[in-house]
Amino acid sequence: MKGKSLTLESAELKLVFEPEQGGKWRSLRDRRSGREWFWRNPHLGVSPIRYGDSFIAQHDTGGWDEIFPSVAPCGKVPDHGDLVQLPWQVDEQSDTRLAMSLQGRCFPFRFERTVVLDGASIRCDYRLKNTGEQPFPWLWCAHPLLPLSPDLRLEAAGSFKVGAAMGAAQALDGQGIQLNELPDHSAPWAAKLFSDCNVVDQMTVRHADGSGLKFSWDAQQIPYLGLWINHGAWSGCGSAPYFNLGIEPAMLPVDDLSEAKEPPVLAAEDALEWSLEVDVI
Repeated sequence: MKGKSLTLESAELKLVFEPEQGGKWRSLRDRRSGREWFWRNPHLGVSPIRYGDSFIAQHDTGGWDEIFPSVAPCGKVPDHGDLVQLPWQVDEQSDTRLAMSLQGRCFPFRFERTVVLDGASIRCDYRLKNTGEQPFPWLWCAHPLLPLSPDLRLEAAGSFKVGAAMGAAQALDGQGIQLNELPDHSAPWAAKLFSDCNVVDQMTVRHADGSGLKFSWDAQQIPYLGLWINHGAWSGCGSAPYFNLGIEPAMLPVDDLSEAKEPPVLAAEDALEWSLEVDVI
């Protein structure tokens, strides 16, 4: 399977994965409309990954990545974590099911993701195990990036705290807001938002034509929702700023594990499981 793209297909959807590129979920295409849901970075091509690379400068090409055990580099953890920095092993594949895994490097762990496609619905099942003899702190978040267009609406109940802001959103930095209080499209801005704990269990992004993606999860398993909204104010690869949206169900309301006040700790030999569902509307 080395170097090959892997595909899941139903009558409604086509999904493409790249095991060698950090297990990246490269494409989510609606076969009914032809819409590609994932953002692709027009300034970065795919290149071989070397452990310790700057993910944002070299490999932030778009699609869906899994982030663990930190988004920001800290201590032994490289930029955006081990899952984007290492090739994944393919454990099982059929037309509608793909199971992949990897062994960690910064900490001793095994991470597993199984994607199951059923018509226009997708389920991602995760399993994490500490394979070492010492506990370690961690965070996980999903990291799908979508194109940000003026007609896109964000539908999620609950309040959000602005953890970082740039451009026209700077006045909101550190504040609690509702999504309808974000700046309009008249000036460049970017912001990272986190929901309150255990209160948001779904997020829908919807275009003016009614098409959309609905993300659903158990808020007791995945306590937070992170949103990265980049309206032409930021680029990590030295290019002109771009427009994208990150939908990030997350275990912690921070990107830097070293800044977490009470991070989850995985004890030696312990294992956890959680799930996330996506419906293409």
